[in-house]
Amino acid sequence: MDRTWSRISRLEQSWMKYALLQGMIKGLPKKKGDPRYSFLDSEPRSLLALATSEDAKLSSFAEKISGVITWKFKPDAFSLDTLPAPHRASVERGELLYSQTCAACHQLDGNGLAGLAPPFEGSEWLQKPNVDLVKIALEGISGKITVKGDEWDMVMPGWAHLSDQQLADIMNYILMTWAEKPRMLKPEFIGSKR
Repeated sequence: MDRTWSRISRLEQSWMKYALLQGMIKGLPKKKGDPRYSFLDSEPRSLLALATSEDAKLSSFAEKISGVITWKFKPDAFSLDTLPAPHRASVERGELLYSQTCAACHQLDGNGLAGLAPPFEGSEWLQKPNVDLVKIALEGISGKITVKGDEWDMVMPGWAHLSDQQLADIMNYILMTWAEKPRMLKPEFIGSKR
């Protein structure tokens, strides 16, 4: 299956990539969990490459496909050792920034702090679309939310004072470490949502 995504990613014309991915999207079930779209192997590296493309439209289409198909194993392309050098560097910078900015509330182990901040570990919130996660990072969140079945009434400040690169690094570390399906965010994407 990786061959299909690899061929699409090698096409030179963007419009052709868009058309092929849109056609695939139309053929997919509307929600995740359809057993006909459950595969034994891990998510193909070339689909992950499309999902982390700098082309926002291409990335959005690939994320839609990736969001419906169920993979039995975490994608090996997101093992820290096999990440492309720029992504690995982003995650490593993000780990340091996380420890300085987020760990006091969410804790170094990502398990949160009772009464103060919910966990990242196993949180369904990390499965939200990138745009929602970026909005929370930039603007913060307040009020009642439910995380892993527990209700939280909290205030998390926004981190808009951090640079696009710093936010991307922190979010990449969080998504790499605790998301069920790791993915990478680019600073340009964060900048486009300010």
